Amino acid sequence: LEVLAATIIWGLTGVFVKIIDTNPVVISLFRLGVPAVSLLVYYIIKRDKDAFCFNHKLTVSSILNGIGLILYYVAFSLTSMSNVVIMFYTYPIWVILLSKFILKEKIPAKYAFFLPAAFAGIIIIFFEKDFSIASKDFFGIACSVITAVIFAIMMIITKKEQIKSNNFKIIFHQNLIGA
Repeated sequence: LEVLAATIIWGLTGVFVKIIDTNPVVISLFRLGVPAVSLLVYYIIKRDKDAFCFNHKLTVSSILNGIGLILYYVAFSLTSMSNVVIMFYTYPIWVILLSKFILKEKIPAKYAFFLPAAFAGIIIIFFEKDFSIASKDFFGIACSVITAVIFAIMMIITKKEQIKSNNFKIIFHQNLIGA
């Protein structure tokens, strides 16, 4: 039931952004502020002092989260929902590629085969598009790709933190600092 609710909410994000038609920074602040305040109240009631211990990696990840979310909503305001979603969900590709350089992880052989195929698929999808720097679509797609890369970096940074901390504290930090 929780997964279904989350899927519906995430799926309707683009629709809400298009309907609301307001500044992406305001939308991002609301999106980050509500969970931050909710978890802040929770941790105050619980008197959990560990929730207020910040570290360098989570702080960097949280700042990236704020920047990425703003760019994500900017992308929705500049191009179609399908363009944003397709380009944002390239983040697993970026996780694999960036993990090789940041974490020095090896790329498994099956990924080495499928990564070029994934990039080729994206090129085929957008092959017919008219890309020019004057186009709003170009900047929207660029914002979406940058968001995907930022999200991938966040995933890599928080990968080791998830072992040390619980997920609610990571979410709290990312939303509080990101807001």
